[in-house]
Amino acid sequence: MAEPDIERLSQRHILTSRLQLVPFTANHITDTYIGWLNDPSVTRFSKHRSRSHDRASCEAFLKTFVGSDSFFWALELQDDSYRHFGNMVAYVDRPNSTANLTIMLGEEDLWGHGYGLEAWNGGMTFLLDEVGLRKVWAGTMATNAGMLKIMKNSGMISDGVRRREYMWEGKEVDLVYMATFRGQA
Repeated sequence: MAEPDIERLSQRHILTSRLQLVPFTANHITDTYIGWLNDPSVTRFSKHRSRSHDRASCEAFLKTFVGSDSFFWALELQDDSYRHFGNMVAYVDRPNSTANLTIMLGEEDLWGHGYGLEAWNGGMTFLLDEVGLRKVWAGTMATNAGMLKIMKNSGMISDGVRRREYMWEGKEVDLVYMATFRGQA
């Protein structure tokens, strides 16, 4: 199989029935976006929960994707508003043909409407079918019921557990991994 043209693919918009995943740009770094990253309810299960963010830290993070094989998408509603409501990142490990997929939905009024699963499925399909990766994996705290539901409902299967990996709200919690593979039935 020929190597995918990552530069060309990184500019692609991924369309689902209600959403579009678009390349994240500096234009997405708004006060609202920075607010999500500093909101304890949004970052409750994220590594970002113990960090403070500002425009400079967000711009520095965006720059880490320049020239990389990884993808950073803004999630937008595919209606008249094209409202930016979250982000998704795929950290691609080209030598091993894998990607670690992450997601954050910042707009709490859109939680529980299936947008996370829809975006997740769009990203996984793109990575497996268009980028040609063999495996997409993710990890989350065992206490993150919403993320566990997205991973299970997307067809991911168990890929291991790191026991008592995180301290979360004063408790030791496991880190649960799940994965899907190209051609997985």
